[in-house]
Amino acid sequence: MHAEDNHDHGHDERRTVKIVGLAEGLLFPHAAQTVCLTRRIRPAGAKIRGHWSIEVLHHIRDATRTLTTLGINPA
Repeated sequence: MHAEDNHDHGHDERRTVKIVGLAEGLLFPHAAQTVCLTRRIRPAGAKIRGHWSIEVLHHIRDATRTLTTLGINPA
């Protein structure tokens, strides 16, 4: 198996190539191997959005904790 990462053109891309031997009894009687190519793309913005969604949750948690410490019911 071979994997290659690329971080150009505003997205993250991972390409994987896997070569596997075939079992007998398939529709292609003379085939001995097959190649599986996989390409996964993640826009660069997805990574940033994911980070900021976690930061928002931390802010809500901290604000709720502060209000509770002050004796204010945040609900």
